[in-house]
Amino acid sequence: MNYQKKLNVIFLPAWYPSQFNKIGGVFVKEHAKSINNDVNLAVFHVCAHPYLRRFCFFEEVKEDDILTYRIYYRKFSKKWLTPISFLLFFTSAIIGYRKVRNRFKPDIHHVHILTRMGVLALMIKWWYKTPYVITEHWSRYLPERNTYKGSLRKWLTKLVVKKSAGISAVSRGLKSALLKHNLYHENFPVISNVVDTDLFTYNFFKGKNFTFLHVSGLNDNVKNISGLLRSFKKLIEKEQDVKLILVGDDVLERPILEKYAMDLGLVEYVCFVGKKYGLDLVDYYQKADVFVMFSNFENQPCVILEAMSSGLPVVSSNVGGISEVVNNEIGILVNAGNEIELTDAMKVVKNNVMNFDAGKIRKYAVESYSYKSVSISILNFYEKAIA
Repeated sequence: MNYQKKLNVIFLPAWYPSQFNKIGGVFVKEHAKSINNDVNLAVFHVCAHPYLRRFCFFEEVKEDDILTYRIYYRKFSKKWLTPISFLLFFTSAIIGYRKVRNRFKPDIHHVHILTRMGVLALMIKWWYKTPYVITEHWSRYLPERNTYKGSLRKWLTKLVVKKSAGISAVSRGLKSALLKHNLYHENFPVISNVVDTDLFTYNFFKGKNFTFLHVSGLNDNVKNISGLLRSFKKLIEKEQDVKLILVGDDVLERPILEKYAMDLGLVEYVCFVGKKYGLDLVDYYQKADVFVMFSNFENQPCVILEAMSSGLPVVSSNVGGISEVVNNEIGILVNAGNEIELTDAMKVVKNNVMNFDAGKIRKYAVESYSYKSVSISILNFYEKAIA
């Protein structure tokens, strides 16, 4: 992009890491990191605070060298108080944005995840004449999930998209789903999620046992961990020298899944290690031999990109945008919910892992999903939006 000066960009994410959820919306933060050196960037995050006693609280911080403005508002846990929480959200968003505007004058806003922050961007456009673009990450539009409902939500979402300067999706599958919901824009590229390929790297030294790795939030309804455990039980009936590591946590579901693994007789073969971040997470990728995922629905999981950047072959259910990422040289895809196929695929990869070239897998990740690669797409998106 040939600008005399760097663009001033404000990210408006619905989800973003915070002190209450370090991994929520981490894919948005990775997008922010990818362009942080190419634009003057700020992030404005409106964040629910379960313990806040006052009306709202505003802060300005630097997080991973990204200028971050955050306004906390009190969120009530009781459902009958949801309308009050919703009102607090928008009131805090307006108050917080005015504070941001006094410190940072944007040329363009970048909404991540519809619809609330898109409504805010639309209001700002009406008031300040500042254009905005949208990137959608959410799988709710996919037919497998189908949670994009409600006439008011649909009307607002269509209006927000129509008045934007462009919308992007992180996979072709998600773009197709958005178009089927009549969410169309002439400026509509597919811009992938991104991975820090300098952090997630390959390690030649593996453990004694052949290790399958799974990383997620352990939501069984989405990730089908129980199905993965059953398939793995079938695998160890034929392959004894294997291990399954599950990274991630869920306060309610993890204890249930751990007990289920125990009931299946998998105590010696399966290990739940909880949430891991940074170099601790990288260490698990580097010690694993294969990454495995058996989700019922997905969009474009960043964990698969992290695995590929670490040179790992992938065994996954063929849902969402995963087939756009995983080809025959990278791994094996199976039908969602088909536990026999998953067991067979894990066995095939285990016995033929040397046929998957770790260097080629990592090279593909670097060329397609690194900061440098994705930042070019985002900057071109801005250029077309402003033009």
